[in-house]
Amino acid sequence: MHLVLCLDQRNGLLFNNRRQSSDRCMRQDLLKHVGTARLVVDRYTADQFEKGQDTRILTDTAPGDQDYYFLERGEVLPLLEKVSSVVIYRWDKVYPADTFLETDALKGFCLQEKTEFAGYSHKVITKEVYRREA
Repeated sequence: MHLVLCLDQRNGLLFNNRRQSSDRCMRQDLLKHVGTARLVVDRYTADQFEKGQDTRILTDTAPGDQDYYFLERGEVLPLLEKVSSVVIYRWDKVYPADTFLETDALKGFCLQEKTEFAGYSHKVITKEVYRREA
């Protein structure tokens, strides 16, 4: 499984059980990155995508080995055993947050790719791709 997260500059994930931000250019990049694989989301995250927009987007389905799982709410650490790569979209700001990516969550993963692109509502979004170390 490939895990997808959106974080701020301090690894903030959520505030009051809600996403900190969203960006349509980030979603476009994510769908491009996913390619022909499936993108699994929960109902909360599905609201970011137009209903029926893309048959690769599955709601409330258990992610398989080759699927991308866009996690906005929930615990990251229990999933990491099954994860082969982590894609992080990092906002160019620090938002209020009360839920953070755990400090050692990426232990055993190596940064493979780092790119920046202009978002719709963010001047710069940084995309980081981590792969499990061999």
